[in-house]
Amino acid sequence: MAEKCKPTLKLYDSDAYASDFDATVLSCEPIMNVTHNAEREKDNSERGDNSTPTLYQVVLDQTVFFPEEGGQTPDRGLLMVGFTLVTQVTDVQIRNGLIYHTVDQANGLIYHTVDQAIDPGVRVHGIINFDYRFSNMQNHSGEHIFSGLVHKKYGYENVGFHLSDSIVTMDYNGKLDQKQVAELELLANDWIRRNVEIECRYPSAEELEKIDYRSKKEIDGDVRIVTIPGCDVCACCAPHVKTTSEIGILKVLSVTNYKGGVRLSILCGERAELDYIHKHEELEGISQTLKVPQLETVAAVGKLLDEKTKLQMALNQANERILQFQIDEIEDCENAFLFSSITDSNTIRRAVNDMAKKFSGYVGIFYNEDLSNGTGENTGEAASEVVRKYSYIIGSGTKKPNCKDLQARLHDDLQARGGGQPAMIQGSMECTLSQIRGFLAQL
Repeated sequence: MAEKCKPTLKLYDSDAYASDFDATVLSCEPIMNVTHNAEREKDNSERGDNSTPTLYQVVLDQTVFFPEEGGQTPDRGLLMVGFTLVTQVTDVQIRNGLIYHTVDQANGLIYHTVDQAIDPGVRVHGIINFDYRFSNMQNHSGEHIFSGLVHKKYGYENVGFHLSDSIVTMDYNGKLDQKQVAELELLANDWIRRNVEIECRYPSAEELEKIDYRSKKEIDGDVRIVTIPGCDVCACCAPHVKTTSEIGILKVLSVTNYKGGVRLSILCGERAELDYIHKHEELEGISQTLKVPQLETVAAVGKLLDEKTKLQMALNQANERILQFQIDEIEDCENAFLFSSITDSNTIRRAVNDMAKKFSGYVGIFYNEDLSNGTGENTGEAASEVVRKYSYIIGSGTKKPNCKDLQARLHDDLQARGGGQPAMIQGSMECTLSQIRGFLAQL
């Protein structure tokens, strides 16, 4: 059983750049695969196999695979037995209480989740996806520089960290504004260009007592210290690049207030470069669409938004005149309703308020962009039998009937969803035009 094994030797501690290794299987235990994908389930079903796929947790005497620790995702790769068996080491995390590829904190075992069983005692050859490992190293080392500078300049602690496949997030227990973050970003990239060596080691207990280092939590046992001389000293279990220049570049993507402090998102190295390429392509597309240079797109978009606002105001005024004309055309009655293709709720509400001053009973407007005029007869009688989503605003006329009573009837008869006050309700329903007309005819 895995719990009787000796702690796994962490080869990534001594060489973060090692990409393959040989090891002996100490144990292999089946676990239920609660995360098997839909395609695999479909394939099994087509073959008449309705059993739940099984995964296996393999413990080795030593490994280069970095497990899910310290907010960082685990390595990916393969385990090979000779030339006949190749099994993927899957990149999964803690789900539903099952540990798939993580460190057993009680005994220091590392479990490699694979989809094929390997007998204990067998020698395996492991290969990690080093491109993925190195990308994680770039981003984690970049985070240390940024967090070290935040701590050094403002005294804030990094109280949260997550390095996913797409983004790096850091939470600090103090506020930072956009200007401060921009200055920190420049400083971080200056440290990257300095090509400073990054030191990773396990100091003795006596040495550790004398070291002033950052740590998000209390650590029992040996503490691994990652030092960027002059910039940061931090407890960390993850692999790092040898020198800061290997990080390449650091870019802050977002800054938001979070739990009394601030949350930052960054990217480093190749991920930052790919993000830049994608955004440059998007900006160039906008530039070509607007027929302006890239650096003038913000002003051009602002101009378009101003023009849109003016046009929307003019359209709303025209729509109000149309609705007012339709209201004036309604013959004297108790309950008055219109159907309209105008969909601006503010314009509709103002028109209903005007109707409430003229008629004594319920007044309202049902609206849908497919409706072409006040009668609702847009494409002939057949259109009246098409189920569509209609919105409505209904008000109380001069005799003050209770609109909430009408809302209850709309819900019961047409399954309408909505709410409001006795003086006015609003909501929506999916039904036919003829159903709405039939309901109104009974009022």
